[in-house]
Amino acid sequence: MPNPTEAKAGVIRIYGKTAREHTSFITTRIHEGALLEVRVEADDRTRVTFQLASAAVEFLKSNREMQQLLGYGRFGTGYHVELAEIVDWNDDLRRMNQPIRERRRLSFARKRLFAEGMTPDKWKHDIRQLAGPGAIDFLWVFNSGNGK
Repeated sequence: MPNPTEAKAGVIRIYGKTAREHTSFITTRIHEGALLEVRVEADDRTRVTFQLASAAVEFLKSNREMQQLLGYGRFGTGYHVELAEIVDWNDDLRRMNQPIRERRRLSFARKRLFAEGMTPDKWKHDIRQLAGPGAIDFLWVFNSGNGK
């Protein structure tokens, strides 16, 4: 993931008619990255902010290739797309970059899990090492069968 202090967002402008369900029309044709915003600025102009400038540039490249091949871009005939600006991340863009934290409950069961030198403390240490720092909120060892 990019470092938030170094990352930039990309803004493109789409020129062409806007109609009912316009946001859906725009977003179903963009697959290159996360979008912060789709804003209709005028009857014939839409501003799209990509979380990453590289995604905006990749979209423009794909749109250009399609125009060269078919004579029209990703939005069809009557639309023109351009890179409007590259901007520094703001707080909203930084929040988009937060790691996804899922809650999982995992159970480990195995005959003789705590045998041959493995102790509950060593097992907890090993699990924390595998998961990485800050990945475990709670770790509970319940041993019900091998006498330890």
